[in-house]
Amino acid sequence: MGARRNSRSGHSKGRSHKAPAQQNQPSNSVAAAPQSEPEARQPEAQASHNQTENRYERRIANWTVVVGAFTVVLAIATAGSGYVLWLTDHTLKDTLAANNAYNRAFIFFKELANGQTVEADQTSTNWTFISNVENNGNTQTKNAKVSIACDIAVVQDIFSGKIKPDGPRVFGPKQTMGSGACTWPSKELDQGRKQNKVFIVGGVVEYGDIFGGKHVTRYCRQIHILADPNPKGGKLEHVTALCPGLPDCADEECH
Repeated sequence: MGARRNSRSGHSKGRSHKAPAQQNQPSNSVAAAPQSEPEARQPEAQASHNQTENRYERRIANWTVVVGAFTVVLAIATAGSGYVLWLTDHTLKDTLAANNAYNRAFIFFKELANGQTVEADQTSTNWTFISNVENNGNTQTKNAKVSIACDIAVVQDIFSGKIKPDGPRVFGPKQTMGSGACTWPSKELDQGRKQNKVFIVGGVVEYGDIFGGKHVTRYCRQIHILADPNPKGGKLEHVTALCPGLPDCADEECH
């Protein structure tokens, strides 16, 4: 038998082979992958975010400047108000002190008044010297105490505080009152005149005022007899002078 041929394809039967698929060859250059839309918008979003932050920072800086300026103005206004209050307070205190000083009681020595008295025998006479002091203030004194002496040594003890004044007494506003008296027989005064002797009247007034202040007034006078003091009804010829070493004083002057 003859060999059987495959007449289906007209070709000899054989294994058919497909051509191998062409493989991609590696390339030395790498192509950039295309960016997605969100990735493309990131720089714009970042720039917008930075601009927003910059605006906020500028606003904060501007407000900081405004607040700082307001703080400075407020501090200046507060300091000015404090100074005005301080000045007002001192002005009121000064005004009150001046008002108190003007209206408070103020005692000063005014004069030595004198008068003659006749003894019971109707022949002998005496002369009395009254120490008049005046309250020159517009208000009365409080707890005033007075002391008077007719001897220089005793006056010195009064001035030094060894002898305390007695009281209380009241001196009304603009009132003149006798704070004490010294009396000598006319014969003694006449003998002193012949010996060129001086007679002494001195004293002190310690007092308070209605505003709470404490005050003191001291005075001392010498009496020089110039003519015979014995005749009844006569006028006493004399002069007075400050005591050397014991000057008149008031308040701070006495310390």
